Amino acid sequence: MFAGLYEAMVTCSDYLEYVAGDSQSRIIILYSESMREGRRFFETVKTNQQDKTVIVLKGGRTEAGKAALASHTGSMSGEVTVFRAACRQAGLLEAKVPSELLDLSAGFSSLPLPGDTVWAS
Repeated sequence: MFAGLYEAMVTCSDYLEYVAGDSQSRIIILYSESMREGRRFFETVKTNQQDKTVIVLKGGRTEAGKAALASHTGSMSGEVTVFRAACRQAGLLEAKVPSELLDLSAGFSSLPLPGDTVWAS
């Protein structure tokens, strides 16, 4: 409920742009149920991927997840294959399950980023 309220005024792209501009942040982890401004979001990721690793977990991937998402936010999750392809093109790391999101964020927070590498799962 709260995510829906916040997203009504400030979008995921707004949050991403803010954190991307923070010099203290090295990694950005996101949980996304839906993407209203997909083009803007992925352009922001591309612009900032040299400075920060962005790891995302997409909600609503399974049938049960889609049903929960529809009842939670009233929105549809979108096609997972389209989202996955956009992640690859933008250099986003996509976590498949919550534990992977946490593992990846722990790993990237403790290691220096290799130069000139595009990350995609």
